[in-house]
Order: sequence, then C-alpha cells, then structure tokens
Amino acid sequence: MRTENDFNAYLSKEFRKTVPTVHFSKVSDKHIAGIPDFLLWSSSTSRGLESKMISGFPKTGRGRVLTKHPFTPKQLSYMSHMEKTGNHAFGVIYCKENNFMYVVRRNHIPESGNWTKAEFQEAVTSGQFKVLLKSETQELLRVMFKTYAKNGGWDEH
Repeated sequence: MRTENDFNAYLSKEFRKTVPTVHFSKVSDKHIAGIPDFLLWSSSTSRGLESKMISGFPKTGRGRVLTKHPFTPKQLSYMSHMEKTGNHAFGVIYCKENNFMYVVRRNHIPESGNWTKAEFQEAVTSGQFKVLLKSETQELLRVMFKTYAKNGGWDEH
C-alpha cells in the first residue's frame, strides 16, 4: 500500500466481506468537505470513519505524526456533529512501518488534528487508541459498533 487511497480501497474490500448486518458507503468529500471517508450502519446505528495513513513515526518526540494529511477542521467538525446526534465518529491511522491500525474516537483527536510523536505514544499507552493489525478489519468493526461505552471510554466487556 502506497497511498491513503490504497488503504481506503483495502478497507472497502474488507468491509464487503463483513457480516450482512453491517452496511457501508465509501464517501467522496469532493462535494461535501469534511465528510468521513466511510459511513457505516448496523442495527439502526451509524458510524463515521475517517482514515489516515503514515509511512512511519517521526524520529523525535516533537515531530508531528500526520505530516501529510492531518485531520482537518472540517473533518473534526463533521465528526463532532455526528457525535452530537447520537452517532459516533472514529479515526483510523494506518502505519505502514509496523502494519498497525490505530483506532481513535473523535473526542480523543486533538483540535489541531494531529499529535506529536510523544503525544501519540502517550495516547496509545493511556488507552485512547485501540491498536489493531491491518488484517483485523472485523475487529475494527467490532470496536466501532460493539464496544463504544456511554461513559466516553472503551468498554472491554
């Protein structure tokens, strides 16, 4: 996978393999800026998923993680509006270097739309991210639909 578009194509292909209770649309934001890359529905609930891709992590703790495409203000705004309507929005950051997907809820994405390496590492350590292998797309869907806790944290039950 070379680009974020390649990662989105991979997710689309994997989502098509899902159980029939999850439906999705790959969205183009050419007409509505900020709309998440994917809209997903299951059992009368919806989720938004904005995907990002990085080659690797910066060398220093102060270097920015999302150097090419951070979450934009319009993306963050759209995701926040989804949350306010009782739906939920997530970001997924795929790192080619280690083949991990980092899944984050909207309320844990900084308003800058980016993290320093040190902030990112702290967020992973503190449980603000779910860390999955790229091949674990079924687990990504489970995280998005089954384990979202009302209290704002991840529910492991």
